[in-house]
Amino acid sequence: MTPTLDPAKCPRLLLSLEAATRAHPFNRKLLVCRRPAEGRELLRALAAAGVAWIGWEPVTVRAVALDAAAMELAAAGLSLADEFDVLAAADEAIDAVADRGGAGALAAGPGARDAIRAAVATLRRAGIRADALRAARPGDPRLGTLASVLEAFDAALGRMGRDDDAGIVQRAADSLDSGGSALPDARIYLLPGLPLRGAAGRLVRLMMERGAQVLETDPTLGVDAPDGILWAASGDAASPVFALPRDPPNPVASPYVEMFAGATPADELREVLRRAMADGGGWDGVEIVAADADVYGSVLESLGRRLEAVDGADVPATFAEGIDVRRTRVGRALAAYFRWIGDGFPADLLRGLLDSGDLAAGGDDAVPGAALARRLRRLRVGWGRDRYLPAIEAARRALEYAPEELVVSDGGDEGGMVDGGVRAERELHALQAVLEPVLAATPPGPDRVGAGIVRTSPAALAAGALAFLERV
Repeated sequence: MTPTLDPAKCPRLLLSLEAATRAHPFNRKLLVCRRPAEGRELLRALAAAGVAWIGWEPVTVRAVALDAAAMELAAAGLSLADEFDVLAAADEAIDAVADRGGAGALAAGPGARDAIRAAVATLRRAGIRADALRAARPGDPRLGTLASVLEAFDAALGRMGRDDDAGIVQRAADSLDSGGSALPDARIYLLPGLPLRGAAGRLVRLMMERGAQVLETDPTLGVDAPDGILWAASGDAASPVFALPRDPPNPVASPYVEMFAGATPADELREVLRRAMADGGGWDGVEIVAADADVYGSVLESLGRRLEAVDGADVPATFAEGIDVRRTRVGRALAAYFRWIGDGFPADLLRGLLDSGDLAAGGDDAVPGAALARRLRRLRVGWGRDRYLPAIEAARRALEYAPEELVVSDGGDEGGMVDGGVRAERELHALQAVLEPVLAATPPGPDRVGAGIVRTSPAALAAGALAFLERV
């Protein structure tokens, strides 16, 4: 058996997790948290502290709801709506109410539509129905309009055979409350911080009524637990953060807290890395809490890549909120692909991808991307989805009759011209091998001059993106 954690050195949440692990070492255990990354990081910290575990599964309230409502959804012929389905249903609902004269000028501007969509999503997460909204302020035209949009949104999802996250959580709670379904066959543990309000809060309370246990965490000094948030804490605060109040309960035993400032987020993180390396405790013992996860996460990822490029020393890090996918090579290429479609298939964007190596021909004897970019520039495609392949064919025909127009060789002799012609043919063939499958899988996009509207589906865009990523 692994040694027990020291209560004086470990957060109470980690001690609670250890106690649950030792109480049921081989059972299936669900760790219900707000985000899967939160649960994975806690389990990683438990393993790093020397506690062996098996059977833990980090899940969200949404995942529990999907499991509980699966039978009801199948019987009703419904499936989970994605973001595109939700957006389409909301727009359809707003248009339906506007056609009846209910939304008035509110449905005209994109900002107003965004606000209505956000209000509908908030009301559904809170479990507030249209009749309750009208009863809250009878005769109010704005609330009446919002209630109508809420009803139309629910009807639009039904016609699509979909249900959103809030609806599925509500179905799961209703099914558990009526005895129509049961929780998963596992020990269920709830992390502090889960909501106790709305549809998700109702499901959390039902889980607690059916035996789910709340893991204890450290208390906050001088601050009561907020209403509507699941919280379980006891004893004295042990985290270093709690040394910040003016009058801690035991100033002598409180951890040392030092503050510093940096001119930029990069300077702040460099200093954090310097101090972590100076302490010599290992990267597993470092946790960075930042005001803006996107900014600081991107800077930390960039610093890690620079350190690895300079001396090969990587900085292993787990990002709780993740990082922008556009910071990766695949993410940059995918963003450029969608921009390529939206801008009318401009050739200069593809040339940039080829020149940087983000788009390649592949194969052992592949033509370098810079050579393909030069060849594409000489084709003078400009823009337009239907101009690439005809331009390549026209260039091949021109090679047979006037190779000097397409080939630029180092010398002016005939042998150099022949070698240049072979090279040009090879580059054109490689360029066609890259572009032909991508163009075949890519749906039509808007005209660059703005003439006409082209409609497509997320599935068609996804198919084109997959064909494009195969060349990345």
